[in-house]
Amino acid sequence: MMKGVSLLIILSFVIGFVYGQENKKHYIGGHFSYGRANIDIEKFEINQPVYKDYKAKNYYTFSIDYAYRISKNTEFITGLSASLIKLDLTNTYSGSDRGPFTYDDSFGIFSIPIGLKYYFGKYFFANGGLSINYHPSKGYTWGLGGFAGLGALYTFKSGLSLSLAPEIKMHMVSIGGKENSTMSAFNDKILQLGFNIGIGYRF
Repeated sequence: MMKGVSLLIILSFVIGFVYGQENKKHYIGGHFSYGRANIDIEKFEINQPVYKDYKAKNYYTFSIDYAYRISKNTEFITGLSASLIKLDLTNTYSGSDRGPFTYDDSFGIFSIPIGLKYYFGKYFFANGGLSINYHPSKGYTWGLGGFAGLGALYTFKSGLSLSLAPEIKMHMVSIGGKENSTMSAFNDKILQLGFNIGIGYRF
């Protein structure tokens, strides 16, 4: 009799825990990413005899993410992120005896991601989608991007969630065109490869 009662209590607890987790449809969290970046941007200044060659080194991204569970295993994801990409910038002056010189520079991106996250197994997920970007530097305005990743997430009974995921992001920085330029869109691209760690709350 006691074994039956104990089993019933344990079963009720497990069912209640699972049901409670499935009914926590909202997630909000803060995430940090770090990794290597590759950038393909070459510019010739029309008003100055200067050729600029950008070579990316690494990047940092801080983001606030929101997710809404639309099915048992799938979430809609969005948010707001800010990335700083560290660069080596080499200037070459045409028609001058002055040789090329290289110095540190940076490239900023603000992004709104729109995508889906799919959970499989007990702790793992895959995500992917598009992003709308704003580039407040180097004469660029608006752009499009894409992202994808695989990772692991653990949610405690309290709703606190911890996650770790490798990620890949690609940005086409010139969809909005360059200020004071007639160069065609999609010529310049940025690729980011790194890791994302996050802490959030599910409710």
